[in-house]
Amino acid sequence: MGSIEQDLETPAEVQGDKVVVGAWSKDLIEVAREAARIRALLAEGQAEEARREMQSRSTEEKAALVLISPEGQEDLLSLTGPGGRSYSPAVVDRLPTEVLVSLLAVDSEYLKHNVELLRAMSPERFGRAVADTLEPVDHPEARQKVAWEWLEAMAEVDDVTHRMRLLAAVDIDLIEDALFSIVDQLNLNTVVFAIHGLPPVKRFRLFSELGVGGSPPSTFIENLEIGKVLDALWEATPDLFKHAIRGAWERRSDADGEPEDADEG
Repeated sequence: MGSIEQDLETPAEVQGDKVVVGAWSKDLIEVAREAARIRALLAEGQAEEARREMQSRSTEEKAALVLISPEGQEDLLSLTGPGGRSYSPAVVDRLPTEVLVSLLAVDSEYLKHNVELLRAMSPERFGRAVADTLEPVDHPEARQKVAWEWLEAMAEVDDVTHRMRLLAAVDIDLIEDALFSIVDQLNLNTVVFAIHGLPPVKRFRLFSELGVGGSPPSTFIENLEIGKVLDALWEATPDLFKHAIRGAWERRSDADGEPEDADEG
C-alpha cells in the first residue's frame, strides 16, 4: 500500500542557455521572449489571443513557458488546459516540484491551497512532489510539519476517488511522519467498549488489522482542523488510515519508551 512507482516525464529545467523538457529543448532567450508576449496579451486584456497562443504549442513548450515566468506562472498555466481555461494535467506533470509547491500555496482569506492544481496533478506526480520536499529535511519535527502540510492540502480535494489515488502514491512512512506529532490527540488508550468480565477494548484496537476503524476522527478529537484532515484521510482510504495510525502510534510509543497499551497492566 502506498508509493506507486511509475516513471514520470523529466520535469522542465533550465540548462545553461536552453530550456529542456525531456527530449525537447529551446533557447532560453526565445522562450522568455514568447512568455513575455503572452503575458503582455493578458495584461492588455487580450485573453482569447493569449489562449490561442498557448494552445498552439506542444505540452513541452507550455511547461517551458510556465517554468521561466516566475511573475506569472499561474496565469500562464491556467491557459494550458482544455479550452485554455484550466490546467493541463500533462503540463502540471512536467513542472518541477519547486514550481508546484509555489503554485500550491494560495494567499487568500478563504483558500489555503490551490485545489485546482491538486485536481490536475497525477497521483505519481503528487507522490514524487511529497517525497521531493521531504527528502532534504533531516530534522524530525520539520519533516512531520511538512508531511502534515501535504495532508492538509490533500484534505481540500473534494473528489474522494482522486484523493484516494493521491494518497496511494505516497509512501506510508511519510504519512506516518505526518501523523506522528498529532497521534496523541486521538487518545488511543481510551476505553471505547467494555463488557463485565471481559478485557476493555481501547480505541487503538479499532485500528488493528481486523478492527473497524471506529467513527470518523472528528467525532473524538477536539481540534476541529486536525479532525477535518483526518476525516479526509479516513474517508478516502480507511485501510491506509488504520495502517498509518498504527505505525505512527507504535513509533510514538517507541520514542517515549512505553508500550502502546501502557495502561493495561
